[in-house]
Amino acid sequence: METGELNSIPLTHAVSMHTDDQCRCKHSVESYAGKYLKQLINLNLRDAKSEVSEQNIPAVFDFEKYGSLEGYNEYLSSVQKGNWRRQINRAAREGYYCAFFDRSSRVPDIHLVNTSTAVRAQGEMSSHYFKSIEELGGYPTARFDFKAPKCNRHWDIWLGVFQPSEGYRQGDVVVGSRLFAYAHLRRLGDLFIYALFLGHYDYLKDGVMQLLHSYVVESIYKKSFPFLGGDNSPLLVYGGYKHGGIGRETWKRRAGFEPATVLASE
Repeated sequence: METGELNSIPLTHAVSMHTDDQCRCKHSVESYAGKYLKQLINLNLRDAKSEVSEQNIPAVFDFEKYGSLEGYNEYLSSVQKGNWRRQINRAAREGYYCAFFDRSSRVPDIHLVNTSTAVRAQGEMSSHYFKSIEELGGYPTARFDFKAPKCNRHWDIWLGVFQPSEGYRQGDVVVGSRLFAYAHLRRLGDLFIYALFLGHYDYLKDGVMQLLHSYVVESIYKKSFPFLGGDNSPLLVYGGYKHGGIGRETWKRRAGFEPATVLASE
């Protein structure tokens, strides 16, 4: 039953992680999936009959459901009477843009985003988000450009929402733009995961998170880069559907996520 309500049976999606014998990522992928995803969002490599608690049903964006980028954009135009689309357009008018980046070059900005508020939709922020710049890796000593992953099907990358800012620095390093929101995106075969997805609290009203999510969706639909390609229809997971309170749940639903279980095979 295709629905976003948890009082009905959620969808079950099957995906492949493409860990064939020739892939050097096999061990690390299975280790991550087994130890992390199985516990937090019920990705199960071995037992398809595992019971799922309502709290742990993941939020899943099914690319096949919308059929194409045009189909997704048509859906967005209907959300909040078009308000979601207007938020994206507003961000673009304000000069925000999305790009992949090297995390080590943006630690101070990541720290600013993390510490921009103590309370968000899900409640009080975890102490993890209030680590110091030094604890997060320190100030950059040079500017490092984003490098595409070596394996197109298994990776961890960072992408964010920026605005140009002449002379803007991270420590002593001139980077020329400021980061306002970021996503730590992970790929395991046909499964994409928002490991982290956060924006500076003071700029959420500008639509930076809507812009970031729409950029991810558009890039995957278009296969804009080799590391986003693939022959099968992928899934994108953003934590638990019920995690984070009603505010975050509403955001996920409007973004196109729905509660569903995910069963992964090698």
